[in-house]
Amino acid sequence: MSTLKVDSIANVAGTVNKGILQVVTASVATLVTTSSSSFADLTGLACTITPRASSSKILVFFSFVPTGPSGTYGHYNVERAISGGATSNIFMGDADSNRTRCIGSQYFHSSMNNYYSGQNYAFIGVDSPSTTSAVTYQIQASSSTGAVGVNRDAYNDDRAEDPVTTSHITVMEIQG
Repeated sequence: MSTLKVDSIANVAGTVNKGILQVVTASVATLVTTSSSSFADLTGLACTITPRASSSKILVFFSFVPTGPSGTYGHYNVERAISGGATSNIFMGDADSNRTRCIGSQYFHSSMNNYYSGQNYAFIGVDSPSTTSAVTYQIQASSSTGAVGVNRDAYNDDRAEDPVTTSHITVMEIQG
């Protein structure tokens, strides 16, 4: 039996095809909340990936249904932590006066009860961490008042109209 090993395969134009090298995913199906006015981790919504090359790109996907008390703003963010290095908030909007820098926001309101679940929130972004060290992508949230979270209304009521959802984060290494 023979084994064929190559560093790359070029197409007919002579260029090397790029592709997905690895995929890591995490899901959370329970109520996860924070009452922090600064960004705090949403437990379980993190993925760690170790790029094979420093030229690789990381495609970050996540989706969740946010929840919070009426009259509250929930802000959402992705923190990147490189093993042995710095953490940084990525994909955020530019600084603008007193506005909160984030990748997304939800204002919760309801005339029926004190807590409200928003529509599904989804995000896709491409990161260039320029490392072969482990990189962790963590979903975070902050609240203007009260507890904001994902997957249930914040009271976690047992009523037919209250949603039960699952949140997901997926990261993919794309060959650089």
